[in-house]
Amino acid sequence: QTVGGRISISRTTARRRKVARAELILTPEYSRGLVELNLHAATAGFSFEPRIRAGYGRNLPPGRYFNLGGIEGFPGLHLGEFPGDNELSLALTIRHRVVGPISLRLGGAVGRTAFGQTTFSGDDGPSRAGPGRHNSGDFLGSEGWLAGGRIGLDTATPLGEIRVEY
Repeated sequence: QTVGGRISISRTTARRRKVARAELILTPEYSRGLVELNLHAATAGFSFEPRIRAGYGRNLPPGRYFNLGGIEGFPGLHLGEFPGDNELSLALTIRHRVVGPISLRLGGAVGRTAFGQTTFSGDDGPSRAGPGRHNSGDFLGSEGWLAGGRIGLDTATPLGEIRVEY
């Protein structure tokens, strides 16, 4: 009998900021791999936070699809839009403290998710996957790339970060 496994590795800073995460799930039904890097640099009163996500899956069930931008979401989309069995996204957030603990945030992102080539079936992805358009194609396909931006304010509280963004 074949048994699957899951390997998940995370690296965080002393302030519990996630720096890197890698996950690999192998089961007889599906496989899924994800690498996410969250970097941080500060200079001249500005904070720069680039984020890179790359995910690849085969025969994924709906609960394991990649959502563009992950838990942070993607500028201009609702969480859960544009699911796929592969994802590549790049984002950059720039912060500048304006008053006390309140910072101005400016962010941009580019990325895509797609169904199709990673299932090895030629399927364009299940229609029941969720809201949004479903792109078909390989990991670095030429179609379906999106760009978006956000601007807003944030502050750190004892309960976590609070954001107001457009």
